[in-house]
Amino acid sequence: MAFQYFADPENFAFLRDDDSPCAYCGSTGLRLDGGNLYGTSQIEAVCFACIERGALIEDDISTNSVNINQVREALGRDTAEELTNTIIYRTPKLPTWQDAFWPFVDGDFAVFLKIASKTDFVDQTQFAESILPDGVSVPNPEWQWQMLPDHPINNLKDGQYDNSVYLFRRNDRLLTIWDAN
Repeated sequence: MAFQYFADPENFAFLRDDDSPCAYCGSTGLRLDGGNLYGTSQIEAVCFACIERGALIEDDISTNSVNINQVREALGRDTAEELTNTIIYRTPKLPTWQDAFWPFVDGDFAVFLKIASKTDFVDQTQFAESILPDGVSVPNPEWQWQMLPDHPINNLKDGQYDNSVYLFRRNDRLLTIWDAN
């Protein structure tokens, strides 16, 4: 299953590893862990197909957060709603510790690739250029570079650290946001 804004959900989404069926269709295939989703309703699991078709909209259960004002300002209200619903309801949740807005750059959302390591960048300069401001703290590229693992991160188990950097791509540009437990 391919998601427009999430490149590798099999390795980087919070998945169920038990037999809890999808709350919408009963599937026990690849399923997101419902405990990581937002809403007044609680579900244990939701399969990729039901996420993609927008089943979570029915119960107003969301997977991700967006800066709706930023998107509306760039695209207008009607276009913004359709696009933000794709991220909010039809895209697997980012594997973050803290809530984070999905990066919106140059008129579209970035594609989440993986949890980053030093091996994902040519050098520290490319990494520093990838850091998106979070509006709260001043980026410290040198400290964040030192925090990155030296080995490739191939899945969530490889990349669960107290500090993590999430790697995105928008067109040919790498983008990062960081998170702490």
